[in-house]
Parts: sequence; structure tokens; C-alpha cells
Amino acid sequence: MSQQQDSKKVEEIDDSLTTAGSEKVSKGQTVEELYEGEEDFDISNIPTELPEWVDKNHPLFSPNFDPNSAAAQALQDLKYDGTPDEIATNFKNQGNSLLKESSDPKKYYKDIIKYYTEGLEQKITDMKLKIDLLNNRSHVYILMQNYGKAIEDAKEVLKIDSNNTKAMFRIAKAASALEKWKTVIRYSEKALKIEKTHPLFESLIKKAEEGLRKKHEKKAELRDKKRKEQQIPQQVKDFLGFTKGIKIGDYTELESNHMNTYTDQVSTGGLKIDHVSGEVFFSVIFVYDEFNQTDFIELFSENQTLLEQLEMMFPPNGPVFPYGCEEDYVLSNLRVSFLDPKSLKETNDRYIEIKNFNTPLIDILKRKDYLLPSTLMPVFHIIRKNTTLDVNIK
Repeated sequence: MSQQQDSKKVEEIDDSLTTAGSEKVSKGQTVEELYEGEEDFDISNIPTELPEWVDKNHPLFSPNFDPNSAAAQALQDLKYDGTPDEIATNFKNQGNSLLKESSDPKKYYKDIIKYYTEGLEQKITDMKLKIDLLNNRSHVYILMQNYGKAIEDAKEVLKIDSNNTKAMFRIAKAASALEKWKTVIRYSEKALKIEKTHPLFESLIKKAEEGLRKKHEKKAELRDKKRKEQQIPQQVKDFLGFTKGIKIGDYTELESNHMNTYTDQVSTGGLKIDHVSGEVFFSVIFVYDEFNQTDFIELFSENQTLLEQLEMMFPPNGPVFPYGCEEDYVLSNLRVSFLDPKSLKETNDRYIEIKNFNTPLIDILKRKDYLLPSTLMPVFHIIRKNTTLDVNIK
């Protein structure tokens, strides 16, 4: 048996889910394992100790092994020995083993991503192999909470195999984490047209329908009444409206119980006014829709530009973005938008892009198409220009 055939035998990943409500997918993969994103890697034949014939005194197995030595370079070259498919399979197997065999795989997520990425960079002719690599990398991106990249990889799978239900599951699961309920329903229903019935997709649809129901109820509630803790003192409203020219809407993008997370001044949203100069300092929230995460800026001067704040958040040599896509989350590749108030009465949210980052905050808040949330906290949404996340931006 060739090395390539043996690798496929050891590491082959199942493509399909079961049908007719079975409690397992093929090759013994349980529903729970699939839901958690586990792959059915067969690693039972991988040794855990060195065989007896290995010379344990060989320099290769010495704790003082020099990674810059000729032997180390020879090992490095072995990674690229073989056909493109064999090389890609080798990288896939290394990523799989690191994910399954590590006692703390979280520490190695970025390394695992690199293995799968190196595999995908080969000129692969075996589309099954390419699908496995994309699905596996999508799975690890979900574990890293990089849901946008997970969706991108799964969509690449569907370009190759439009009936790949594992990729549909990846998209639905990532979209569920982002609370993109319509995307969850769309891909789950598409999968069920193939599978006919499957508890995982049925469960995702049920969760998404409940999420949509709550979302609609929330919008209706916000149109009908204000919660007492979010009521704004009249003098503050008058100052912002008459003096600063800012229109305040009867809506919020934050649940009331989340407000206390950001400020103990719920009625004014942490807003501060310099009574000598009249300068207003807002508490501002930046939302990363691809990861369902936020950044909170406690004091954002009305005279400070969006660019000045973004340069502090995304400095050229600053700390890396913690979700495995550092090269994409740079200032030149970002889109920033705010909620279109006209979409508040519609089913889907719509956002308006801020084209000029060198705009003072006060000029953004005074725009005719902008309404300040009733919390008095401006909320801006940040996504990559090359994202495939379903976001309606105009």
C-alpha cells in the first residue's frame, strides 16, 4: 500500500451526515460530536511511544536538538516531499493530530490553522482532500470564535460540492453564534432538503426561529415604550438637541441589563459634559459583528475623529487581533457603519457606511440619516472589507 493510500486510510474524514433522524453520522460519528465540530479522525493506529528499534540516543531525539542544524533543515524539507496532494495530505494529518492529540489544543489553534492553510496552498487535484482541509479549518475557526472566517471556508466548500451538508452545518453553527438567524434557517433548510431529517439542523432552525421571535418582540417593545432606567433627563436631551444639533431616537442596540456592564450612569449612558467649554464626551461602543464581540470607549470627545480612535485601536505595530485573522484586521481593510434608523420598523437591520474616517464624532452624530440611541451611547459596527458575512450596508 502506498504512503498516500495509507494516509487516507488513517485520516479520512467523513463527508456526509446520516439521514432519517439517525443518532449517528457515518463511521460512528455521534450527533454530539458533530454538533461540537469534532471530526471522525481515526488515530487508533498512531503510536504514543517510540518503537524499540529507534535509537533514543540519536541527536534527533535529544532534548538538546538544534532546530537550526542540517538535520533540522532536512526534516523541514521532508514536509514538501511528494506530489502536491501528498504534501497537502501530510499537512492535513499534522493539523488533525495536533488538534486531537494535544492535551490543551487551544494553545495550538493558530498552528493548526497554519497546517491546514499550508495544505490548501498546494496545487491540490483531489477535491475531496481540499474539502476536508476547508471543513477542518472552518471547524477550528469556530473553536477560535472567528465565525466570519469559518463561514468563508464553508462557503468555499459549497462552491466545490453544493450538497456538502457538513459545510452547511459549519455555516449554520457559526451564524447561530453571531445571531444571524435568517442565515441559520437558510442553510439548515437547504441541508434538510438533502438529509430529509436530522436533529442537529432541526434544532438549529428551532433556535433561530426563537431568536427571530425575540428580536421582533424587542423591536416592537422599543417602539411602544421606554424602560425607566433608560429615560433621559429632559435637560440633557435639550442640550444635545438644541445646542449640539443631535437627534435622539426611541431605540437602543443594547439590552438594558447590558448597560450596567458599560456604565453605572444608565440614564445618561456615561455621557459627560465640560460645563466650561461645553465639550461633550460620549461613551462609544464598537461592535465586531463577525465575532459577536465589542470594544468600549469610555470617553470619546465630540471633537475627536473616528480615524484618531481607530488608529489607537488598530496600531500598525500594536497587539494582534485575537481571532486568527490579524492580516485582515488592519485599518486599511475595515468598514465602519451605524444602524440605519429607517430599518428599525423593518424585519432586517440595515447599516450606513461611514466613508470618511477623518470625520469628527460630532459631525457623524449630526448627520440627517443618524439617530443617537436612547442610551446616548453611539454604536459603530466594524467588519472587514472582504468579509462574506451577511450584513446589509449601504
